Amino acid sequence: MKKKVIFCLSVALMLALLSMVPCCYSTVYSSSTADIESVALQFLGQVAGFNTSNYQIALSAPSGPYRMLNTQVTPHFATHVSATVSNEYGESDVVLSFIDGNFRSYGLHSLQGNLNAHASEQGFNDSLNTLITVVNGCRGLFNASYWSDFAQLVSVALQTQQLRAENENFLLEIENGSTLWTACYAKIDGQYTSPFRSMQVHMSSTGLVTSVIDGMMIYHVATTNVTVSEEQAIAIAGPYIETFAQQNQQQVTAINATFRYEIDGSEQRGDSFAIYPQWTIEAWYDKPGEYNVTSYSVVIWADNSAISRSGPVGFFEPAPGNAQPNLPLLLIPAAIPVFALASGVYLHRKRRRK
Repeated sequence: MKKKVIFCLSVALMLALLSMVPCCYSTVYSSSTADIESVALQFLGQVAGFNTSNYQIALSAPSGPYRMLNTQVTPHFATHVSATVSNEYGESDVVLSFIDGNFRSYGLHSLQGNLNAHASEQGFNDSLNTLITVVNGCRGLFNASYWSDFAQLVSVALQTQQLRAENENFLLEIENGSTLWTACYAKIDGQYTSPFRSMQVHMSSTGLVTSVIDGMMIYHVATTNVTVSEEQAIAIAGPYIETFAQQNQQQVTAINATFRYEIDGSEQRGDSFAIYPQWTIEAWYDKPGEYNVTSYSVVIWADNSAISRSGPVGFFEPAPGNAQPNLPLLLIPAAIPVFALASGVYLHRKRRRK
């Protein structure tokens, strides 16, 4: 449920920071506005299911490309395409976003009425069959093999009637409630996953595609070389944890180490969309201290032992010498979507009023 809440929040915000090394960019389409507009129309018809025989589509001219925030070291540019999709049952605004000319996300917003009123509620099997059609539509449009893995794993879930399936390279997770949420994660180093390196699809109970997010052709793993062990990470974090405890007359009661792959969101190492291995060392104290918190975290790059940030939980500070804002890492990609989505919807509605 926690993953679903995070996903739904990201869908509401619409976009996230994304990147990929130039040699890995999709060659299906370039960054020209004409190509992006063409892909947007194909996506609405072939993937989202809004064919012109049943829906009216009013597409706005692409806005952008705009230089993305927090990409000073390695610049990245976003382009947004807004449209209104309507039929006799209702209408909705949709936004498609592209990063450096590559598809990033699609979202359906401001729904008035019910665009899918003619369709009945779908059962689990019917929803998965619809999902396979959507995923194959993405594979055909973007010519990317990882969508084939997504489709194959959905087929496995359909056969086994399970909400989880995996192969050597990908892990599929499904949540089937009032809506169908699916995420297909690329395995990093054969066992780890990151929400940034994933494909995600959300559909209504009637099979209406409400969002699609693709981080596979944008985010990239910079390295899987881990040189810092759990014990070494705890030793590196120890002085920070003890110093804070002494300053607040506290005693350490427990220490936990968590390994994961995270983005370089504050550009400490160059590209804010690059993914690196990290250790998060969190210590708990016997009583509240400064900021009225009882735990302290130190985040360490697991490939070079450098400290990424540290501080009481909720009040992370960047590593010494880094002039980035004192924000938790995951708040950085969240800031971009708010601005991008608001801008896209505002510009689209402004054109409609004119």
